[in-house]
Amino acid sequence: LEVVVAQATGTDGDSMFSVFRAFRLLRVFRLTRSWKQLNKIINTIFRSVANIAYLTCILVLFIFIFALLGKEFFGYKFKSCDFVEGAKSTCPPGARDCPDHYDCYVPCLDSDLFATTGSFMEVENSRYNGAAKCERFCGEGTSSCDALPCEHANVTCLAEVGHADVMRYNFDDIFSSIISIFQVLTGENWNEIMYEAVDKTGQDAVSLYFILLTIVGNYIVLNLFLAILLDNFGEDPDIGEVNILENLKSAKKVESQFLRVNSAKTSTLSKQYPQEDPMKPLICYQYVSDQKPDKYKTYNGKTFGVVGTENRARLFCFDLVSSKPFEYLIIFLIVASSITLALDAPTLDEDSKFKKVLEDLDKFFTVAFLLEVVLKVFAYGLAKGEDAYLKSSWNVLDFVIAVIGAISWGLAGAQSLESLRAIRTVRALRPLKMASRAEGMKVVVNALFASIPSICNVALVCLFLFVVFAIFGINLFGGKFYYCEDLGSDERIDPRNILPENMRGIIDKDWCDVGSHIITYPPGIEPYNITHSWSNQEWNFDNIAHSLLTLFEVATLEMWLPIMYNSADIVGIDKQPIRDASKGMEMFYVCFIIVGGFFLLNLFVGVTIEKFSSMQEKNKGGVFLTPEQHEWQKVQKIIGSVWPNKEQPPPAGKWRKAMYRVVTSNFFEDFIMTAIFVNIVFMAMTKDGMSDAYEGALFYANIFFTALFTLEAAMRITGIGVTAYFTNEWYLFDFFIVVVSLLGVILDFASSTEIPAVSILRVFRFARIFRLIPKAKTLKRLFETLYYSLPALGNVGSVLFLFFFIYAVMGMSLFGKVKHGETLNRHANFESFFGSLLVLFRMSTGESWNGLMHDTMVNTRCYEITHAPTLASCGGSCQYVGKGDALLSGLVEDDGYVNRCGQHPLISVIYFCSFVIMCAFLLLNLVIAVIIGNFEEASIDYMVNKDTVRNFVNCWQVLDPQATHYIDAEQIGELVEMLDPPLGIKGGGTKTGTDGILTQLHIVIRARKIHFLETLHALAGRISAVKLPAQTENKVYKSLKSRLPTMPPSATPKYTVSQYYAAIYVQAAIRGFLSRVDWIDRNEVEMESRSESPTKRGAE
Repeated sequence: LEVVVAQATGTDGDSMFSVFRAFRLLRVFRLTRSWKQLNKIINTIFRSVANIAYLTCILVLFIFIFALLGKEFFGYKFKSCDFVEGAKSTCPPGARDCPDHYDCYVPCLDSDLFATTGSFMEVENSRYNGAAKCERFCGEGTSSCDALPCEHANVTCLAEVGHADVMRYNFDDIFSSIISIFQVLTGENWNEIMYEAVDKTGQDAVSLYFILLTIVGNYIVLNLFLAILLDNFGEDPDIGEVNILENLKSAKKVESQFLRVNSAKTSTLSKQYPQEDPMKPLICYQYVSDQKPDKYKTYNGKTFGVVGTENRARLFCFDLVSSKPFEYLIIFLIVASSITLALDAPTLDEDSKFKKVLEDLDKFFTVAFLLEVVLKVFAYGLAKGEDAYLKSSWNVLDFVIAVIGAISWGLAGAQSLESLRAIRTVRALRPLKMASRAEGMKVVVNALFASIPSICNVALVCLFLFVVFAIFGINLFGGKFYYCEDLGSDERIDPRNILPENMRGIIDKDWCDVGSHIITYPPGIEPYNITHSWSNQEWNFDNIAHSLLTLFEVATLEMWLPIMYNSADIVGIDKQPIRDASKGMEMFYVCFIIVGGFFLLNLFVGVTIEKFSSMQEKNKGGVFLTPEQHEWQKVQKIIGSVWPNKEQPPPAGKWRKAMYRVVTSNFFEDFIMTAIFVNIVFMAMTKDGMSDAYEGALFYANIFFTALFTLEAAMRITGIGVTAYFTNEWYLFDFFIVVVSLLGVILDFASSTEIPAVSILRVFRFARIFRLIPKAKTLKRLFETLYYSLPALGNVGSVLFLFFFIYAVMGMSLFGKVKHGETLNRHANFESFFGSLLVLFRMSTGESWNGLMHDTMVNTRCYEITHAPTLASCGGSCQYVGKGDALLSGLVEDDGYVNRCGQHPLISVIYFCSFVIMCAFLLLNLVIAVIIGNFEEASIDYMVNKDTVRNFVNCWQVLDPQATHYIDAEQIGELVEMLDPPLGIKGGGTKTGTDGILTQLHIVIRARKIHFLETLHALAGRISAVKLPAQTENKVYKSLKSRLPTMPPSATPKYTVSQYYAAIYVQAAIRGFLSRVDWIDRNEVEMESRSESPTKRGAE
């Protein structure tokens, strides 16, 4: 079609039909025939599209309804005349053809009128070069008012100061309303629209419209996109992975080898309970060996093909580099080197002693890390052999860092090399060496690297679609973002301010390249001169590289609105943009954000989270476990985290006993909770402009609640005792709050002025609300999820901080001296390490990251003159000049001037885009993935869960009030009858049911007693126990081993509860049998004696 149109029109393919070229890219998807993983991803996308299609219909309907409401509420209200003080938007009386958005006018007087046609008066910030024409406007029923004064009732004197500022986001028509609603849904500056609506309507209640729109549209509807993607990818867990059956086979092979190694050592009980029995007693786990790897198994081959294993020097080096002290020394050097990198700020004086010390330390660390590489290469060999130094990817990283550090040191004297700064930036990678030595960080990094194949597959799909949109963008907007810039204001020239309506289309490249024009509009104004130049936007679609970068910025939903608005203003190539000349182009960005921002980036993040989660499961061994095995592993983890409770006996004294009953009652707890809520209400009543009476009431309320909570603490200490009070974590927390509150009251009385610290101390009382956690089941589950997520969050957080640290050091080296711009300013810059961390944290939230990127690309007027005489000669107006400026001649760099130009644009793009992808998209989302994963796991309702275990602990406390960990073996039946199902039979069991459970409990008996942990493990195992792989079982036992009682081999128990009760039942059965036999014998004797008596009497 494109070729036919080009031949028919003679446009050589440069017409609007050239956008069809983008469809040629679809040929690339033929690769899916042979690329298996890519095929699976494409199929997943199609499944997602089917689900998202319905969701899109809901979203469109939702947007349309809110657009209609917005048009009704805010139509033609988003305009302002605030650029001139006192100006108002109005249509003067008697005026015809007023625009939809009325122009801005200020009132004027007769003194401003020097002729019947009106005259110009000075008005600050008027769009007409600070001037405005004062005119008379006749009221209704008056044909002519030239002779009437401005004070006349039918005369209005106004001076036009220019067109009104109409917000780019508005609700003037249905299309504009839809675009504004879409902006709110993306979250980009949505609060500005809300504040504007509140300001223009004067009603705070309209904020509810935007809050509801944000909650329902953004937080609920749009987040379903990510949920759908994750759900569909969950159906194909093997994307980018090897066949799970192969993994299971390898696991079985390892397990069989593991069992063969450990089958030699047995005990009396382990002979009765083979390793394959999932309900075997815990004591049988003891004989799973924990073999330590032989460190010398990696000591083989020849270094450089010459030095063999028998060489003493090599053996010494091997022992040295594989020793713990050497590893700790390297860790210390890494930390020390990282600190020096953080201290080496670009603002340091190059001639200062501190700077010299940092440089010397940098040389020392370079030599130290080079020495580490040399020693390890000599010990392990360079590249030849399975265990050679370069066979490990972590060692390759260490090698590259050390070599580049040496190169940068060697080139340190070549100050003329611009690339030296970039080379020295690689020093920032030194902290990465820590990732190979911290096990938690290593797990996260390895999981990320293992996810790369799957991520690359998805990234390729994303790139294809980005390229398609980029080509569309080139054909739609290529070369059309140029504009004529007013050099006086550095803003785009608005034709409405300098030209009459019939001439506003003459501004183009040729007109602008003239350099200056004399303006005589409006008629009668004093002519003035403007200077201008033909400029381009920093983001554009002029080539494929710029198009991809611009689209990536739009996809991140940050600062995408100016790009869309400029696209809506395009007129043509070499034509001056005009406001809303091509408003329909805004739909290009709506479509792209739906596809690129909501779909593709969520797809990318979803796959990353899914792969990371699967890799974590693989590291835990979870990939090889069935759901039942995973449940049993989880249950045993819960079992290992509980301990028996020690019962607090009532105090001896009469008064203390009474106090004990009070403070342990439910009424007292409810009363204190109510007091906490009321206290929070009073704390929330503090406001600005309080009257003395109001402030006094709050003050005395504060004293009352402080006294109440102090009394509560005293009552608890009296009732339960000092030891019990201060060994309870919640009571300690309460006591801390009481002390802080008392301190606040004392400071209030001690000082007549307001002390900020007192208010901060008072706020700590709000934390008492956390005491509700143990009583609210759902809330407790949430906090337990966060608590159990802390180790994994610590691992991910440490890797995140590592990347922040590296990028902060790199940012200081690359952009520490760059000239400030609109976004790169005194609040956000790379001039210090702490400031760099703050900027990176801001970027990780997505806030104006692309603005910072463009500011670091500055290459015009970026040489700052610091030579005082030169600055004085130009009156300070030449502080910044361009490269090659005559003022720079004769000045020495870093003495007379400072080069504050940015790096090559490619360096800035790589730095900022890689940070956004790595930190904002991947690592921060991994934090969410960890929490969601743990919450999903905590939400699984296992038959044996934390509530079940908690019930066991409470019942055990009744039989073992002193928490000795032991009860008599005879009490196990009583315990089973006390426990709720499924562990026990409380509420519906019988003696037969108890006996059935006891015969299944393989709890070892020690001196006629049973242990807390072994009892809980056996009861839970009766419900959930399944056979685990030997390696997983070994890990489980390691976590429980320290809780088991230690006994000498000679005292190893030989019998279990099931055997004990089986023996009792057999004994009872035999006794019953013997009793019945004895009873029968006695009855037979008695019957014989009775039958003999009548015979004797008859004989007699």
